[in-house]
Amino acid sequence: MTEFDSRVARWRIRHPWWATGLWPASVATTVVLDGMVENKQAEFSEFARAEELQEAVGLERPPVEGVLVTPGGPEGRAAIQDALARRVPLSEVAEVGGPVPSPAGVLGPVTVMASTQRRN
Repeated sequence: MTEFDSRVARWRIRHPWWATGLWPASVATTVVLDGMVENKQAEFSEFARAEELQEAVGLERPPVEGVLVTPGGPEGRAAIQDALARRVPLSEVAEVGGPVPSPAGVLGPVTVMASTQRRN
């Protein structure tokens, strides 16, 4: 703890009502200032434009679910490969992608693409 932190803590203990009163005042100030700042509409990205083009030509994008896999290392990769090999084929699932490792070697998302066919 630095000297500044110690001084702030001491002031907080010696002046509890001032500190308690300053907290809501700082929150109110933040809300007022937020209302005064001009908000701008975000511009469309390349992804949004691609979605617009897909809708315009009638292409349907199947729903995709991302499943985050956290166990890293060889044990985690072996467990995921085993689970992918033993998975039961479901009519609702069109495709399952393999895990995408992060640069640090920790496993990342596995993409599951849903089928667009309706069940009876």
